[in-house]
Amino acid sequence: MNEFPRLKSEAAAQYPLRRTVEFSIRTLRFLGGAEQRFRLRRAAGRRWVVRLDRLDEWEAARVMEFFRAQLGRGGEFAFTDPIDGRRYESCSFEHDELRVTLDGEGREALTLVIKENLD
Repeated sequence: MNEFPRLKSEAAAQYPLRRTVEFSIRTLRFLGGAEQRFRLRRAAGRRWVVRLDRLDEWEAARVMEFFRAQLGRGGEFAFTDPIDGRRYESCSFEHDELRVTLDGEGREALTLVIKENLD
């Protein structure tokens, strides 16, 4: 199993890091206006917005190569939550595009959205 790459500092992300826990819910609306809601999955899924700022060329290239190898959201990899240290075996990127910005001389910044796969 592929694992999300770490930076030279051994960190998987930088702060501020945003993590959310989401339930997948379906809502049925009846003709009389009433609604009924139910979960599509038993467990909640996790989602991380990982900002990586001031990366040197080696770190940025490593993350970009990993993204390309996963074919954007088509791949599957393990991700260790930087907040609680728990390893999630089945994760993927939420988007097929990776935007990299220049953050000064020899420094790059990027933002990735990683989601836990529950299906």
